[in-house]
Amino acid sequence: MAGAGRTSAHPLVPTVATLLAVTSLFLLPYAFQRHQFPIGYDAPYYVTNANRAAVSGLSHIRTIRIGSPPLLAAVMRATGQNAMTVVAWLPAVLAAIGALGAAVMARTAFGMRASWMPVVGFLTWAAFGLNSMLFLHLDNLLNAALTLCGFAAALCFVANGRGRLAATIMLVASGLAHWPFFAFSLVVYATAVAVFGWPEIRAYLSGRSSTLRPVTSLLAVAGASLTVVAATLPALGTNRFIGLRLRPELLKTRFLTRLREHFRYYALPLTAVGATAGPMTPVTPERRPARRFFISIMATWMVVAVSAGVAQLYRYPTAGARLINDLFPLGILAGVATWWGARTLAARILPGTRTPVSVVIALLVVSGFAVLTWHLESGLHPTFTIAAAREAAEAGAYANLEGPGRPLIWIRHQGVSFPVMNASLPASVLDRTTRFDGSQDRYLRSQAARNASTSGAVVVVLHQFNPEDFDIDAGLHPERVVAPGLFVLTGPVGHRLPPVVAPIADPTPFRLLWIPAVMAALFLVVGRGWSVVLLPSADPVVAVALAPGLGLAVTVLLGVLWDSLGIPVAGPLAAAPLIVAGTGGWALARRTGRRRRLASLQYGPGVRPS
Repeated sequence: MAGAGRTSAHPLVPTVATLLAVTSLFLLPYAFQRHQFPIGYDAPYYVTNANRAAVSGLSHIRTIRIGSPPLLAAVMRATGQNAMTVVAWLPAVLAAIGALGAAVMARTAFGMRASWMPVVGFLTWAAFGLNSMLFLHLDNLLNAALTLCGFAAALCFVANGRGRLAATIMLVASGLAHWPFFAFSLVVYATAVAVFGWPEIRAYLSGRSSTLRPVTSLLAVAGASLTVVAATLPALGTNRFIGLRLRPELLKTRFLTRLREHFRYYALPLTAVGATAGPMTPVTPERRPARRFFISIMATWMVVAVSAGVAQLYRYPTAGARLINDLFPLGILAGVATWWGARTLAARILPGTRTPVSVVIALLVVSGFAVLTWHLESGLHPTFTIAAAREAAEAGAYANLEGPGRPLIWIRHQGVSFPVMNASLPASVLDRTTRFDGSQDRYLRSQAARNASTSGAVVVVLHQFNPEDFDIDAGLHPERVVAPGLFVLTGPVGHRLPPVVAPIADPTPFRLLWIPAVMAALFLVVGRGWSVVLLPSADPVVAVALAPGLGLAVTVLLGVLWDSLGIPVAGPLAAAPLIVAGTGGWALARRTGRRRRLASLQYGPGVRPS
């Protein structure tokens, strides 16, 4: 890379350091509080989708946010872990992959040393307080990680002429993960390209000599990704939920709640320094276009987000509360400010002390925001309970034992939320399980009861989901309590169930170390071949850092493609997207490397044929 930031370490070191720093921060609740279930109200929804995808592919997924289910199924199969574990710990890895994209953006724009990449990546997530998408909205998180990496690849193209296809692939995958935020990111991206290329656009419009090729190439990335996403989503079927709940009053209330969270403003002084000092930082002439494009992205991102927030205040539904979680420029610019402050202090006030000053400043800033984030994380808890998960698992075991192939109906009345039940059921029972919301008396008078008697359905009452009816039933007919908390209203009760273990994410220290490490290594290995083919080779630090993002994107795309061809991404085939993505990328990398070596021998080192 022209004017690439210097590094004396192996190109893999900053990538591993960033992955380690960010994943460690967001795995702390599991390490110290020993949560056995994924944190967040939406976690049961993602666990259920992961189980459905692992058993029957995407055919039973009722949303067009189709990126995460095949990804979760592939990771489950490749690591041998259950959905609870993957949904609990994969978000930390996704955040780290997004952090690598943010760090690459800063390095490409300013040429900062590779040792600063973990600092920028860490502050991208931690400087704005706890980002709730980590523990609430996995689709949002997957979209954000891929968007940051996609923008970074676009910056690589501006700096070195390669990266357009990589950016397109990652933006398309982000659209399949969460199309509304993909639309938001495309508005940011296209506006940033227009701001970046305005001098050339203005020259062209006035009839003067201009070079519009970089601008048109960048816009082609947006056009290609939009075309693919717009063509793919309708093809998924008309029976899927589009992923929007436009309730203006609720969205406005949530937005105002987020604005009142004071911890979100602690990094604003650093952000202001980064926004001011960044444009004035001297860079080599070759790097100036990349710096200008970086500044354009940061500025337009803030303007579009603030405009959407104002619209939300006037009751135009723009998901303003979630857009606050998406304000990554605040954290990225805080990282730039930390780098600039250490550099300036060492050069002007304490000459000759660059390394120790940088280490001290970085540690002070990072540790301060790490403590803040941990303080906010410590108040989070799963919506699951061990009792509810065990009872649901018992119901599934009973349905498989006493009613194989028969529908399973469970009656919920004033108990634990129903997504916990679905997420805790064995995956093999999900597609034949339905719930009845209401009391048992109401159920017995309903059409659902008459239909159940005709179909031979098994009907159960669980204590955690219907405590009042369960206590009455257990007192009148104790012989129909076949397991702790499980009453069989309709179905055989020949014998009691053997003990059933609830599905959990067992947070033992060893598992917390190796399972997230394996997840990160999978995406790095899968994406490394693609990064060799699609990204500039002059800066190996950047190529390695964006490899996990490419591995993530290609896995998502192949998972959706695989299923669309009629081959369910389920069972033994669930890991197929990872395997095909990895082998395909490395095969292309080998071919590309051979072609480059031949070109070097024929034309000389560093020379390409025109």
